[in-house]
Amino acid sequence: MPDQNQAATLASIESLIKNSRARLLQLEEESKKLKEMFNSVLENDQEYVQSDKEAKKYSKLRSAAKSRLQKQPGAKETVDKITDNQFQIKELKNALSDYLAQFVSLSGLRQIETEDGKLMNIVYTAKLVVSKP
Repeated sequence: MPDQNQAATLASIESLIKNSRARLLQLEEESKKLKEMFNSVLENDQEYVQSDKEAKKYSKLRSAAKSRLQKQPGAKETVDKITDNQFQIKELKNALSDYLAQFVSLSGLRQIETEDGKLMNIVYTAKLVVSKP
């Protein structure tokens, strides 16, 4: 009997996944069309178009100044350190994720205590991606 219940539950969950995915695709398409409609409204307003041109002009000036400043020796070192730190953070997060998965697999626990005594829950985020042939 548990196998029938499990099969029914699995079929129900699969149906929920498919329905949720279909609704998500529908909402994404609807949002895309609404954004296009709103952008059309913006593009037909002269005040907005003029303000947008000015904003783009100042944005280019800001970007040029930032680029010039980033080339200065002290600033370049700082930017390089930021980039290196971001890379290390990404690598450590990936490693930590792997370690946590191993911990859960080996211990069966979904919590771990930190050095300072805090209990932390181990959670996973799942998403659908198109499989490659």
